[in-house]
Amino acid sequence: MDSLLDPHRFRVDRLPSPAFMPREDDYADLLRSPDFDVRLQTFNRLTAISRRDPDWFSNCPRKGELFKNIDRILADDRWEVQHQCIKFLQEAMPTFGSNLEYCVCYLMPNLVPKLGSSKITVRKISVQAIQTFLRQKPDALGPILKTLSNFLLTSTERATKTEVVREFPAMFIPELVQCDWSLFLDAMTKLMATSESESAECAAIAAKKLEVYLGKDTFNRLLSDLSASQQKDYMRFSKNIVIAAEPQAATSQSVVNRSSMKIASGERRFRFGIVPSIVAAMVIDNSDSVTRISGLEKWKQLIENITPEEITRLVPHLHSYLISLSNVLTDLNFKVVVLTLDVVRLTVNRLKSHMEAHLQQTISLLAQHFGNQKAVIKQLIMMTCMDLFQNVNPKAVVGVLCVYLEHRNSRVREEVVNILTSALMITSPSRINFTAVVNLLIPLLLDPKRRVRLAAFEHLSVVAYLMNGKVETLLRAVRDAEARHSAKGLTAAVMVCLSCFC
Repeated sequence: MDSLLDPHRFRVDRLPSPAFMPREDDYADLLRSPDFDVRLQTFNRLTAISRRDPDWFSNCPRKGELFKNIDRILADDRWEVQHQCIKFLQEAMPTFGSNLEYCVCYLMPNLVPKLGSSKITVRKISVQAIQTFLRQKPDALGPILKTLSNFLLTSTERATKTEVVREFPAMFIPELVQCDWSLFLDAMTKLMATSESESAECAAIAAKKLEVYLGKDTFNRLLSDLSASQQKDYMRFSKNIVIAAEPQAATSQSVVNRSSMKIASGERRFRFGIVPSIVAAMVIDNSDSVTRISGLEKWKQLIENITPEEITRLVPHLHSYLISLSNVLTDLNFKVVVLTLDVVRLTVNRLKSHMEAHLQQTISLLAQHFGNQKAVIKQLIMMTCMDLFQNVNPKAVVGVLCVYLEHRNSRVREEVVNILTSALMITSPSRINFTAVVNLLIPLLLDPKRRVRLAAFEHLSVVAYLMNGKVETLLRAVRDAEARHSAKGLTAAVMVCLSCFC
């Protein structure tokens, strides 16, 4: 019999798959693969290579084919692949060198419509990618505006056009304030004249935002270059629209100081009673990750040093405060998510019992990242929940959390069990209703996922320890579940688990 180690057992023509060990010239072919996972993983590898090797693109032998395949994927592919594709483009732009403008403008006819994608993650990464490109190449604004105008005035996808118009004002960044925006204004006024009411209203709002962004003098000069009918359409649709002035980018570098901060005319001094409006705008009204991170760091500093008087001012605004933080948690940037969760943790820690009225909202906010496998995110969620258990009625917290024990994602179920286990360790046994805890726990011992069952058995061990060995109620519930679900051996497994406590 041949040895299992005999090299002749294996076919000599069996080579390593390029999907796992690609050469530099294989990536273009891999992006044409009919296999969804191969295309997705190819973009993940390309992103990693662009971070590691700044010269990878100049050494790439098939640049043209690579970008033709990227263009095809942007035009027609699954949204998950499109998201990874655009994320790769954003991160790899610094490595494109002198080819940057040509490469990105080549993709722009299929990238601009992604601003109106039905998937919010695709919309956000598209905004970030175009912003990144325009910061590096402000002179490319003209070609992008031509592409935008062509799409808005020729496309038949009304819902997508409306979303694109809503998202495009995110490009009103400080680096472009001196550029020529006449093509954008021309497209918006034509859209007002040719579209149904919703698209026309969105176009009018976008044009009004442009007026605030450029200033009245510059905007009126652009408007005067348009035809009389276009000027009339703009006046008709925008007469009842009021847009608040955006804080200048320079304010992002300023130190937060409540007493000395200068506030523009008509702008509220504070949001939510305590957060300076400039800081709130950096976090809530800005999709740029760098600006958001800077704003969140200032926000975190405010909550760390919050005074009793400021707590009194914040409490009436807690609902809208938490909604705003919940919206920020949808950001794709990891550091934005971590800082936002840290702000939530500090808020719960400082406001203590004031959070009870907003318990459901707070847990729903945290639940956006239940099951996240990043250690720092799991730790922040755990710390926040422990603060809730200590400062709010524990039964109320369990009542809100137990809904997630039936979540379809096993990682969410596992994390909630771990949170409840940790909560038992910081709660006095006299405050625990063991019958209710056991009734919550028993179904999870039969969960189809092994990790959830293991977490449930760990929880069971803690319950048995806190019951001081008096586990008759627990065992009775286990036997009932074993009979009801025909789960032969469940009681024996529980007995083994509890043997050291009984």
